Amino acid sequence: MDAFPDILEPLIAAGRVLLDGARFVVDPVLGPIRLAVARQTLRIYAGAAAAGSVTYGVAAVQEQQIRFYSRIFGFRQISEPRDYGRLNAKLALMGVDLRQHSSRAFEDLDLDQIGLEPTASSATP
Repeated sequence: MDAFPDILEPLIAAGRVLLDGARFVVDPVLGPIRLAVARQTLRIYAGAAAAGSVTYGVAAVQEQQIRFYSRIFGFRQISEPRDYGRLNAKLALMGVDLRQHSSRAFEDLDLDQIGLEPTASSATP
């Protein structure tokens, strides 16, 4: 909230309930179970959206992730990249109106195809 109060506060004041999807991260240390954990975190997100208890999804992402969030999750960029806490990288705020976006989009993702884990065909020897 500290980095984007000018955007988030009006959304909240308008009655939107926000879910920060970028908080669902998977530690690479998990190795082979990383993909399964990623799928479960997306199901949590999709479940909240489907229940109607959340109306708007947000994610603070690095510039190189903007196209990914837009293409895969249907987010749109709603801020310019800004300083974000003590991070060295600037982050842009992305958003998606979950009342208009199908929660099935999150449930049906093929995580192998979006680069969360290397597949046998894409792994380097």
